[in-house]
Amino acid sequence: MVHVSDLVPVTTHGLTLTGVTAGMPYYLKISAQPASGGTSSAQYNLADDWALVTPLASASSVDLSSSAPTITPSAPVFQSTPTSVHVTWTTDVPTTTRVQWSDR
Repeated sequence: MVHVSDLVPVTTHGLTLTGVTAGMPYYLKISAQPASGGTSSAQYNLADDWALVTPLASASSVDLSSSAPTITPSAPVFQSTPTSVHVTWTTDVPTTTRVQWSDR
Protein backbone atom coordinates (compact mmCIF):
# COMPACT_ATOMS: atom_id res chain seq x y z
CA MET A 1 0.00 0.00 0.00
CA VAL A 2 1.30 3.45 -0.94
CA HIS A 3 0.36 6.70 0.77
CA VAL A 4 0.57 10.47 0.42
CA SER A 5 -0.03 12.97 3.23
CA ASP A 6 -0.87 16.64 3.66
CA LEU A 7 0.27 17.91 7.05
CA VAL A 8 -1.30 21.38 6.73
CA PRO A 9 -4.67 21.51 8.55
CA VAL A 10 -7.32 22.72 6.07
CA THR A 11 -10.96 21.94 5.21
CA THR A 12 -10.54 21.62 1.42
CA HIS A 13 -8.15 18.82 0.50
CA GLY A 14 -6.48 17.61 -2.66
CA LEU A 15 -3.74 15.06 -3.18
CA THR A 16 -2.29 13.54 -6.33
CA LEU A 17 -1.59 9.82 -6.48
CA THR A 18 1.23 9.13 -8.94
CA GLY A 19 2.58 5.90 -10.32
CA VAL A 20 -0.88 4.49 -10.98
CA THR A 21 -1.80 2.68 -14.21
CA ALA A 22 -4.81 3.63 -16.33
CA GLY A 23 -7.28 0.80 -16.75
CA MET A 24 -6.54 -0.77 -13.35
CA PRO A 25 -8.95 -0.70 -10.39
CA TYR A 26 -7.72 0.77 -7.10
CA TYR A 27 -8.66 0.75 -3.42
CA LEU A 28 -8.37 4.09 -1.55
CA LYS A 29 -8.52 5.03 2.11
CA ILE A 30 -8.78 8.69 3.13
CA SER A 31 -7.96 9.52 6.77
CA ALA A 32 -8.47 12.92 8.42
CA GLN A 33 -7.27 14.12 11.82
CA PRO A 34 -7.86 17.55 13.39
CA ALA A 35 -5.46 19.14 15.88
CA SER A 36 -7.99 18.42 18.66
CA GLY A 37 -7.62 14.67 18.14
CA GLY A 38 -9.88 11.96 16.81
CA THR A 39 -9.60 10.41 13.37
CA SER A 40 -12.10 9.65 10.62
CA SER A 41 -11.49 7.48 7.61
CA ALA A 42 -13.45 6.55 4.50
CA GLN A 43 -12.63 3.80 2.04
CA TYR A 44 -13.48 3.55 -1.66
CA ASN A 45 -13.11 1.27 -4.65
CA LEU A 46 -12.16 3.07 -7.86
CA ALA A 47 -13.29 1.07 -10.91
CA ASP A 48 -10.89 0.19 -13.70
CA ASP A 49 -12.30 2.97 -15.93
CA TRP A 50 -11.63 5.45 -13.07
CA ALA A 51 -15.13 6.83 -13.56
CA LEU A 52 -17.05 4.86 -10.92
CA VAL A 53 -16.24 5.39 -7.25
CA THR A 54 -17.88 3.04 -4.76
CA PRO A 55 -17.81 3.99 -1.07
CA LEU A 56 -17.17 1.03 1.22
CA ALA A 57 -19.69 2.06 3.88
CA SER A 58 -18.90 -0.82 6.20
CA ALA A 59 -15.22 0.07 6.08
CA SER A 60 -15.58 3.74 7.11
CA SER A 61 -14.69 4.53 10.69
CA VAL A 62 -14.89 7.34 13.18
CA ASP A 63 -13.09 7.60 16.51
CA LEU A 64 -16.03 8.39 18.82
CA SER A 65 -13.83 9.15 21.83
CA SER A 66 -13.38 12.73 20.59
CA SER A 67 -14.81 15.11 18.04
CA ALA A 68 -13.69 13.34 14.86
CA PRO A 69 -14.13 15.22 11.56
CA THR A 70 -16.64 14.43 8.84
CA ILE A 71 -15.24 13.61 5.38
CA THR A 72 -17.47 14.80 2.52
CA PRO A 73 -18.65 14.13 -0.09
CA SER A 74 -19.47 10.46 0.33
CA ALA A 75 -17.45 9.88 -2.84
CA PRO A 76 -14.45 12.17 -3.41
CA VAL A 77 -13.87 13.83 -6.77
CA PHE A 78 -11.27 12.25 -9.04
CA GLN A 79 -9.45 13.81 -11.98
CA SER A 80 -7.05 11.53 -13.82
CA THR A 81 -4.29 11.27 -16.39
CA PRO A 82 -2.86 7.96 -17.67
CA THR A 83 -0.39 7.84 -14.73
CA SER A 84 -1.98 9.87 -11.92
CA VAL A 85 -5.23 10.50 -10.09
CA HIS A 86 -5.98 13.76 -8.26
CA VAL A 87 -8.41 13.27 -5.36
CA THR A 88 -10.31 16.18 -3.76
CA TRP A 89 -12.64 16.21 -0.73
CA THR A 90 -13.62 18.39 2.21
CA THR A 91 -13.81 18.04 5.98
CA ASP A 92 -16.05 19.96 8.37
CA VAL A 93 -13.07 21.15 10.47
CA PRO A 94 -9.42 21.80 9.53
CA THR A 95 -7.56 18.47 9.40
CA THR A 96 -4.33 16.91 8.24
CA THR A 97 -4.96 14.06 5.83
CA ARG A 98 -3.51 10.88 4.45
CA VAL A 99 -4.54 8.87 1.39
CA GLN A 100 -3.48 5.24 1.09
CA TRP A 101 -4.03 3.28 -2.10
CA SER A 102 -3.31 -0.04 -3.69
CA ASP A 103 -4.31 -1.95 -6.78
CA ARG A 104 -6.35 -4.30 -4.56
